Amino acid sequence: NSAEKIHWVYHDWLTGDHAWELQSLLPPGAMLLGVVLSLDKMHMTTFGDHQAHPLLISLANICRNARNKVLNHAYLPLALMPILQFVYPNKQLQGILADRLLHHVIDIVV
Repeated sequence: NSAEKIHWVYHDWLTGDHAWELQSLLPPGAMLLGVVLSLDKMHMTTFGDHQAHPLLISLANICRNARNKVLNHAYLPLALMPILQFVYPNKQLQGILADRLLHHVIDIVV
């Protein structure tokens, strides 16, 4: 006797139960809008000797395939994130500090 295994695949915003539970709480005609934040690691701009990466925002309700096509312009720039340069040689500490700064900046922006 083998146990049946069930796998749920969540691939888009409204495929999860939580999103539908939240939607059911809204009045008729209202739509729950989720957002997607994306940090583009591509070097975007230089301000003197400072560099920044763009933090982008999009609606989660847009189909993932359409949202990820560059020509659809589904992402809008939200903020410029600083590119860090560490003087301390410890790579593990650099990663921790970079993550903390990234989350702190996102907290300020959103």
